[in-house]
Amino acid sequence: MPKGLQGFQKGNKFGLNNKYNIGKIPWNKGKKGYTNKRKGFYKKCPQCNKEFYTVKSLNYKFCSKKCRFPNGYKILIKCNNCNKNFLRWKNLIDKRKYNFCSTICQYEFYSKLYIGRFLGEKSPLWQGGKNNHKYGSGWTKTLKQIILRRDNYKCRLCGTPQEECIKSLIVHHINYQKKNHFHSNLVTLCRICHNKTNYNRDYWKNYFINKMEVKNARIQSQIFK
Repeated sequence: MPKGLQGFQKGNKFGLNNKYNIGKIPWNKGKKGYTNKRKGFYKKCPQCNKEFYTVKSLNYKFCSKKCRFPNGYKILIKCNNCNKNFLRWKNLIDKRKYNFCSTICQYEFYSKLYIGRFLGEKSPLWQGGKNNHKYGSGWTKTLKQIILRRDNYKCRLCGTPQEECIKSLIVHHINYQKKNHFHSNLVTLCRICHNKTNYNRDYWKNYFINKMEVKNARIQSQIFK
């Protein structure tokens, strides 16, 4: 067999370091550019003061993982909230500004840190003390339930019942005045029909007024029969 093919015999599929290559001479040994070992240097471990060999490209600081992580892969640190000692992964300590032993300590710390920071005039959404409650104090859940019950839990425009709707039915203001909570000004609509009423408001206003007048006249005729 030629000298250059000794390292590539049948069965030697996994390189020169497997069990088939024990005792074999590398094909390039003695030739120019062959190095049996990467050039490196000896270094002292700061944990155990033992000398170990390392390569410049790797430049290890410790001789082993035991010296690098004396408490395992976790480091003993203090909680920023309760000052309790606990173990934390080293890579997480470097990434985070504050470290906590539990989620309870985390919530307590941040609630103290940010309390009052974004309230009132300090808030970026501050509008000069303007009241955003458009509907007034009379707009309650009980009022909505009364209107829904009156309309038999159905959309007054398309007739879709609550069971067939993906989301809950909406109580709509006919004249678009949010503080006018008279029963004659309220009507039940589904989400799709409610989106339609945002356009051509004059048309929908007259449409629902006429519809409510017809319904009220029908109710009165049944009462005074």
